Amino acid sequence: MKNIREFASKHKIITLIIMSFILAFFTILAASSTASFLYKETWTSAYVNDPNMFYYMGLMFAKGKTPYLEIFDHKGLYMFYYTGLGALLGGRIGMFIVQVLFMSVTYYFLILVMKELKLHKFIIFTSSLLFLVIYVVFMQSPGDAEPQLPFIALMLYFYARAITNKKDKDFIIANLLAGICAGIAINIRASDAILPLALTISYFVYSLMHKNYKPLILSATFAILGLLVTSFIPFIHSYIGGFSKEMYQSVIFDNLKYTSTSEKGGMLITPILARIMIILIYGIFALLLIVQRKKLDKDEIVFLSISGIITMLFELLIAHYLHYLIILFPYLFVVYSRLISLFFIEEKRYHLSFKLSSLVLAIASVLTLPIYYYSYQYNIEKEIVAAIKQEIPSEEYDGHVLAISYNPSIYLNVGITVGYGDFNTQLNHIRISSIYTSEVLFDYLKGGDCHYVITYNFKEDTKDIILAWFSTTEGNEYYQKTYSDPNLFIFKYIK
Repeated sequence: MKNIREFASKHKIITLIIMSFILAFFTILAASSTASFLYKETWTSAYVNDPNMFYYMGLMFAKGKTPYLEIFDHKGLYMFYYTGLGALLGGRIGMFIVQVLFMSVTYYFLILVMKELKLHKFIIFTSSLLFLVIYVVFMQSPGDAEPQLPFIALMLYFYARAITNKKDKDFIIANLLAGICAGIAINIRASDAILPLALTISYFVYSLMHKNYKPLILSATFAILGLLVTSFIPFIHSYIGGFSKEMYQSVIFDNLKYTSTSEKGGMLITPILARIMIILIYGIFALLLIVQRKKLDKDEIVFLSISGIITMLFELLIAHYLHYLIILFPYLFVVYSRLISLFFIEEKRYHLSFKLSSLVLAIASVLTLPIYYYSYQYNIEKEIVAAIKQEIPSEEYDGHVLAISYNPSIYLNVGITVGYGDFNTQLNHIRISSIYTSEVLFDYLKGGDCHYVITYNFKEDTKDIILAWFSTTEGNEYYQKTYSDPNLFIFKYIK
């Protein structure tokens, strides 16, 4: 133990890198339903639909499919790049490595932010473990926020340095990084740009208060430069690839439409619960800020207040699902750690109890999901895979099978290459998509290229236009149900 402490004191950067890697490894080990080797088959649970969808996008992209034309989603190209890199480096294990590396960088700079704010070691330790716990509980990995998190953590580090040291150079770098973060966000999911936008607005107010006009102009210039550079890469790629129109229509216009209307296609309780949690999270944030305002620097209050108000109002507007908050995790953890640190408790016995509690929570969160998986979920996955292999000949797997409103995990678990661009056929996507509409899907289903359809076991009286079609006379003219169990239906083309 003494040797470890001596090594840590002499080699602080190496120690921080090692600790960040360990935290990242266990975070992704438990959270990644797609890439983690803890799970033999990827999950078909609706809760982890998005991670499997994102990985399948990257897998098809790595195999040469053209984004938006041959493999479709409303997320921007940086999501294809992220999961495509993982697929290219070795499939699921390659994806796991990429995820751990990105998460390691995130932890590294998050811890540096807290060190920059002079937070006590026990708060840094506890906060880092709680970040692991919350990320694992959300289980949206690989998610659309994940490739952005390292850049966000780096941006927060320079903002923390700038606010602490009052150096214009740090503010300029921070705003350059804000532009980079915004550019990446716009080319994944535009609404994710809210945090860099909130921080640059906070800096704008700060600059006006201090009459720092020259640094403000330089910061604005570098922020725009960062935005343009990160946006230029997808633009050139899409232009050369011949899918610029489809990409911008989907990523910008349809995606914003989806954000504003998605709750109409789902359960009303989901957006209500999401908004209740947002109000609770920011309500505690505001209370802590008010209580501790006398212990905070005036500039810090400006940044916390403005960024807090902007991100809260925006999340209340768009957060139909609570996992939309993941993009704000680094920010929220830093803010909470900072405000809670002002209630500093001197007794070391309390430090130890906090450390042990957070460690127990972290271990429990890492173990709980695998235990649940092998005690319940894995049996479902085996049955689904067995049913598909029994009902659908393997020669049909290449371009003749489509899962409608079903988790793309079945493509991964069975080895299916989809022949229809909107491979996930997510029903709330179809409602607003300008490219892959319900009419386009029906034409594909009627055309004869799709020999088998897999979908969940829906009620015969379903009101959804796509699924109801399979229960109508018209639908029965084209497809006949060949298999049903509590988890899925399989239809065969008969026209």
